[in-house]
Amino acid sequence: MRKKNILLALVPIALLIGVHSPSGFAEPERVEMTRPATPTATVIEGGRTEARLLRAGHIPAVMATVNGKGPYLFAVDTGTSATLLVDSAFAEEHGFEVVGEMMARDGMSGAEVPMSLMEVGTLEIGGARFEGLVGSSHDFSPIATALGADMAGIIGFGLFSDCVFTVDFHLNKVVIEDGAALAHDDPGVVPLIAEIGIADVSIEINGEQRRTHIDTGSRGGVMVSNDYFEGLEFTSEPRVVGQGRTVSSVFQIFQADLVGSLRIAGFTVDDPPLQTSKIMDHGNVGMQLLSNFTLTFDQRNSLMRFERPRGAGPVKIKEPRKRLGIQPSIQGDRVMLDAVMTGSPAHAAGLREGDRIVAINGKPIAELRGPALGKEMRVRPSIVFVVDRGGEERTITVTME
Repeated sequence: MRKKNILLALVPIALLIGVHSPSGFAEPERVEMTRPATPTATVIEGGRTEARLLRAGHIPAVMATVNGKGPYLFAVDTGTSATLLVDSAFAEEHGFEVVGEMMARDGMSGAEVPMSLMEVGTLEIGGARFEGLVGSSHDFSPIATALGADMAGIIGFGLFSDCVFTVDFHLNKVVIEDGAALAHDDPGVVPLIAEIGIADVSIEINGEQRRTHIDTGSRGGVMVSNDYFEGLEFTSEPRVVGQGRTVSSVFQIFQADLVGSLRIAGFTVDDPPLQTSKIMDHGNVGMQLLSNFTLTFDQRNSLMRFERPRGAGPVKIKEPRKRLGIQPSIQGDRVMLDAVMTGSPAHAAGLREGDRIVAINGKPIAELRGPALGKEMRVRPSIVFVVDRGGEERTITVTME
């Protein structure tokens, strides 16, 4: 069994760094890498293929086959450097061979998360085939539940290291090309940095260049490090607008409207809302801004292009969708509320930390497992909860204004 020292950034919003795990193995073969293992071969029929762009919650997703089986739903997260992340139950079902172990450290919370490295084989998206894949495995069911998506795993930025990859949010498709290449002087093209397999570009805030992740796994807008955020001028006091979640932590997200402007790839947003968290130490651009564009990544030439449809109008950071403001956890056959965010619709309606959910929208909790649970809690005009609080059942209707 091998172990690899791999620098990883995994899971929406989360930044995790793989480190060597010292116990449980004989002296391993050490493979020093500056970025995660990429496919041993990328084969694209006719040099170009398209596939339908779907959604896993807020994250772009595609249907893909694995070793000829499927197709299965995979989220596509450009803020994840791992070539492929698969859910542990999916990995067990398909009998993937474990070839190593690693500990990942959550860059947000510092907590360590165990992951197995395993030989996956071949993954196909449309007419694009990615061979010789080594994936990482973890229990992603809490994330799948939160997204309300029955996904098999997450495709990371590393999968597309040897091709040109386009995510078109306007025509709802992805394009994978072999012979195509971006040019430095093309409109909307900027330098792309992928030192550890994450898509990084520079954005400009009030004339100052800031390096930031391009993260399709994040539902947010533009996040900056907390220390930088505290030095900016805003039109109002920062307010809590939501929570971010990694595989090991939950954290509050603060937002305020900047006095000034933001520029990305030549596009300007005046007085944009900026976000941060108390533990944020890097920049991150999420779907509230990225969904304005068609995004093309050319890792071989270290370039990225931002495109807008003709006549699309000014770029705007979209308002975040209303969130319930709860953090549920599955504990055996019970679903508990581990946290209820103060000021959220759930808190205003009367849900409280420690409540046990008995039913949602008239459906007993026993019938709602995995993504089905998340789907029932997706935003709609009202959501009806039956909860057990200290042995007393209460019916609480959460209204989304």
